[in-house]
This record gives sequence, C-alpha cells and structure tokens, in this order.
Amino acid sequence: MLRSLNKDVRLLGDTLGETLRAHGGDALFEVVERLRKSAKRARGAKSERSRAAARRTMDRISAGLEAQVAAEVVRAFATYFQLVNLAEDVERTRVLRRRQIEGRVLEESLDWAVERLASQGAGREEVLAALSDLEIRFVFTAHPTEARRRTTERLLAQVKGALVDLDRRVLTPVEVGLTHRHLRAAIEALWEHSVERSRRPGVLDEVKAGLWYLETVLMDQVARLARRIHRAMTRHYGDIDPDRLPLPVRFGSWMGSDRDGNPFVTDAVTERTLELQRRAVLGRYLRDLEGLADHLAAHRDRLVGLEDLEANQPIPMGREMVG
Repeated sequence: MLRSLNKDVRLLGDTLGETLRAHGGDALFEVVERLRKSAKRARGAKSERSRAAARRTMDRISAGLEAQVAAEVVRAFATYFQLVNLAEDVERTRVLRRRQIEGRVLEESLDWAVERLASQGAGREEVLAALSDLEIRFVFTAHPTEARRRTTERLLAQVKGALVDLDRRVLTPVEVGLTHRHLRAAIEALWEHSVERSRRPGVLDEVKAGLWYLETVLMDQVARLARRIHRAMTRHYGDIDPDRLPLPVRFGSWMGSDRDGNPFVTDAVTERTLELQRRAVLGRYLRDLEGLADHLAAHRDRLVGLEDLEANQPIPMGREMVG
C-alpha cells in the first residue's frame, strides 16, 4: 500500500500521543488534544463567528494551565511540528522519486537544465566553460546559541529513517512491527531528552555541530552532486571524462574563526577547529578506503595475464592478497 503524507503525519501524531500518555500522563494528553482540536476547528471554520469561538476555547484552556503544565504543552507541540516537518521532507522526496520512476525529467533539476541548454544549441565546451565559471558557496555561520543539540539531530534522523523504510522497503508484518518499535523508541527519546543545554554553548560546541552536518550530509551529497552532473552531461552530450567536469560547489565556515567581535574565538580555538575539521575529513577517507578493501581483495594469480603465467614470469607482487 502506497504511503502518503497524511498517513505519515497520522502515524507520527499517534505515536507522539502514546508517548505523552505514557510519560506525561492522561491529563497532559487530554489538554494537548483539546488544544489541537480547537486549533483545527479554528482553521477549518467557515465563518468568523465559529473561528472566534474556537479561539476563545483555546485561550480559556491555555489561561487555566499551571506554568509547568504549560511548558509541557509547548514542548509537545514543538515536538509535533518537528515530526511533521520530517514527514513533509519524506513526502517531497517521495514525490520526486515517483516522477523519476515514471521517467519524467524533473523541472529545475540538473538534467532538466542541461537538456534545455542542449536543445537551445549550447555546445559541450560552452557548457563546460559555464560550469567552470560557476561558483555556489555555502557558508556555515557562527550562531552557537541557536545550535540544536546533536542528540536531537540524531534522534530526528532515526525517525526519518523509519519513515523511509516504511515507504521504500517491502517489509514483512514482523519487520513492520520492529520498525514501528524503533520509531516509538526514537520519539520517546526525543520527548525525554533535554532540549536545553546544561550550560551555554561555546565556540567549539558550534564547531562540532557544524561537523555533524559535514560528516552526515555534505560528504555524501557533494559526491552525489558530482555524479548527477556527469549523468546529465553524458545523457545530452555523449560520453565525457568525469575529470573534465568542474564541481561548482564550495564551502566556507565562520565557526571557530569568526574574528568579528567574538572575544572567545582565539588563535588556539581556531587551531583546534582546523584540527577537528582535518580529523573529520581524514576519518571519512579512511572509512571509505576500508569499504574498498573487499573490492580489491583479488588473488594475485587473477591480476596477471595468462601469457605471464605460461612464460613463468615473476609475479610483480609481494603479497598473497591485495587489500
């Protein structure tokens, strides 16, 4: 059965509701539900009178809450909207994938742009020159007080991963149940973990937050972008050497190096920032090399020509196995 945004939002909302009951009690759940239903009535009201009545109900419920309960209600709705945003991200990807499965060229995609250039008479060298002149620079800005905790990011990523599994994989009933359990566990952890930091974040906290995106998002996406550019150029201009294709994306960062009035950014902090960035990149290179080991684990006899074996030529390798 095909999934949809409504199904995902309902699943997330129901799971969060179960979490509220289990960890906050029935009273908290009932307050959140009354506010949610009143907000829904206000939005869907066909007359101003009905809309105003729903809003008065919301005001009356909110005014009667104790401070601690009010904070929990705010936390519940904040968590809910984080989950809905995830569902919307999954839905956007779902729509794009369905169009690609149907063989449709996605408007404003790389393939679409190169196709238009080719159809309007732009030659291969002209497009390559334009790519060489193009530069898109993304810069990490320095706002440590606004940085979301990495724990939160990881838990949200787990929720998104569960939604993607339900959408793209053919699961047995047992596997569906396990995926729902993982989803429930991630949402419970989101509810229970501390959103607020126990101390004010420092410069290196913001550096590490930026590195999380570098390691979990950018290192994969930049490589995928390079492959997409190559596919689009090959499709519309014939085979082309990937090494000839410039990559127009560049990255910069103020994190750990912002000298514009931040007294906590010292030479030592910048040096430490560079060390952390270097370790992150080198660590990724090492993991990728380890992933290549199985593909390079060929026996030495498979790497020489038959004529060399027949002529009893020395095998130019000193190890029994490569990789």
